Amino acid sequence: MSEGFPVVPDDFDPGEGAGESAAVEFAAVDDQVLPVIKRNAAAVREHRLLFPIVVDGKRLVRIVVRLPAQGDIDDWADRTLPDIRAIVLRLTGLHSAVLKALTWQDSEALHLIVQDLLPAFIVNSEPAS
Repeated sequence: MSEGFPVVPDDFDPGEGAGESAAVEFAAVDDQVLPVIKRNAAAVREHRLLFPIVVDGKRLVRIVVRLPAQGDIDDWADRTLPDIRAIVLRLTGLHSAVLKALTWQDSEALHLIVQDLLPAFIVNSEPAS
């Protein structure tokens, strides 16, 4: 197998008889070109708001939380994401004003979902100072 991006796409069909030993060969990695990455749609959790709000004239009834990627963990490690709240905003795609507008019950539910998805070393860490 040539050196390259070691990811098997969801729609990869190794063909009949390929069995467990099937592998995908990719062209050499070009650091100047970013690969197109598609996440699995099942890799999310969602919270249906107990108390929906209206944002920009549209009723917000549910918030989707995506699973953290290695890049999110790296950003926490280098303090680009200094705390759990910043990670909640990243993983939900919410604007901070929307998170602030949620009731405590809905905000707490989102924080608990995110904490459940994060590695223990992040959840148990001290807040950034």
